[in-house]
Amino acid sequence: MRAVRILHCSDNIDNYVVCVENEVAGFGNRSPQKGDLIYLAYKVDNETLCGARFVLDRETDEKPWNDSERYVVSFKVRNVEYCKPFPLKIIGKIEQYWGAKYLQGSKQIKEKNVQDLLDKTFRKNHIEEFNNPKFIKGISLDEDSYKSMNEKYQEDPREKIESIEIMGTFQTIHFFGEQDKERGLEMLVTKNFFNLFPRYQEENSILISENRLFKTLQGKDKGAVIPDALLITFDKNRTIPFQINIIEYECYAEKNNQQKTEYLNKHIIPQLVQFASAFSTITDELTKKNTIETWCNKILDAIEDTENFDKAKNWLLKKDKTIKEAKIYLSLKDNLKQAFENSVQVVLIIDELSEEQKRTIENIIKSFLLENKNSIGFSASEVKLIQQITLTGGKSEFALTVR
Repeated sequence: MRAVRILHCSDNIDNYVVCVENEVAGFGNRSPQKGDLIYLAYKVDNETLCGARFVLDRETDEKPWNDSERYVVSFKVRNVEYCKPFPLKIIGKIEQYWGAKYLQGSKQIKEKNVQDLLDKTFRKNHIEEFNNPKFIKGISLDEDSYKSMNEKYQEDPREKIESIEIMGTFQTIHFFGEQDKERGLEMLVTKNFFNLFPRYQEENSILISENRLFKTLQGKDKGAVIPDALLITFDKNRTIPFQINIIEYECYAEKNNQQKTEYLNKHIIPQLVQFASAFSTITDELTKKNTIETWCNKILDAIEDTENFDKAKNWLLKKDKTIKEAKIYLSLKDNLKQAFENSVQVVLIIDELSEEQKRTIENIIKSFLLENKNSIGFSASEVKLIQQITLTGGKSEFALTVR
């Protein structure tokens, strides 16, 4: 039986209209499936309204929204229907905390009485043409119907926006460069790495940040490239439990727009491409094998006699509790080799990057294939340095932001 869900566009009316006009729906998680019935909602004047519904069809790469990076999966839709926008708080007579229960994450509505209420209300207000809220503000129910609903049902308190108290004001400032000891992007990010990127859990990650430790072997015509850091991550549920993340820090600092464009095209992108190609199927097998062997040895040398070696040892024991102490080193090296051959991601950390630039680089990097025919992964994060504006002349405070 198909699931019933609400897709809430919040107060982003543009996204709501794009969904309808392009017949596509995007979600921040993978719970929705083909065949689900979706009620599309938006918020205006603190009122959550539904004005359309449809059935999810096939998955698609089409993500026409300006904030497309938010959506993990998107679907083409069919059987689109329209109605005079009605307040979803009518659900409140059945479920007190309906907003938290159904809107967050488009959770499945399992209660039959809620499904029936939505269907009955939608059919009652059915119209043939789309009521575009960009041109018609507010709800389109007659005033008496709206007033009656507004008096009868109390809005979920979790739907209300609390007043915001500003504890301080900040301004974005330039890094002094990539490797400056006081205000360099690489230094500050490395120091705060796991706080900035919580998707990498420290207990399942080893960060080797020694600059210029690793060098690719690319042959005489291509030269070598050297990443700024290496991150090894572990997930016992993956087919290849280790993943190699090649990290490159870049910083425009005070370059002008023309200089930024030239630097991106002539330095950053070619370097990232060389990282990807070094471990892809296009590289000479012997050269690639030698690079992997060299890097594995350098990783083992870097973590030997450290807490990171004990951490890696525990990773192996999680996969195979019978492994003997004498074989830990060889097993670790074997797992690293498998990761270099089958699970590599290039990571760019930079102080300025548009979504268009990110997509362009991602498409280039993902064109390189590994031994298992999977694409080399790509991840990019924009990190900015901000400074608190003080009125008392006290000590300046700084923070990092990441997107």
